[in-house]
Amino acid sequence: MMKLLSHPLSPYVRKARIAMAMKDVADRIELVTVDTNPLDNPELSRANPLAKIPALIIDDSTAIYDSHVICEYLDSLAPSPVLFPKGGMERIRTLTLGSLADGILDAALLLVYEKRF
Repeated sequence: MMKLLSHPLSPYVRKARIAMAMKDVADRIELVTVDTNPLDNPELSRANPLAKIPALIIDDSTAIYDSHVICEYLDSLAPSPVLFPKGGMERIRTLTLGSLADGILDAALLLVYEKRF
């Protein structure tokens, strides 16, 4: 069974979980809540050299990290629905919107961190 190293408050984990649900593969992936402090979590540091969530550990123990890369991998597990078109302008539009969404998430998290710390 695959494992998704995650935290329930992470919007990037939520993005991966939406892809899991859309591809109907959630039953093949165990959600593992981790402490995001790399000093306290060697498993996360082993899975992702940046010690960031989400990280997906697939069946052969390969670790895949970054929510976009995880979503692309999940898209490859089942033929439909297609999350990322295979080519052309439709793919470019999809990737561009994904980058916009990630940028918005990054900015929102920076605001949260600024107020918290």
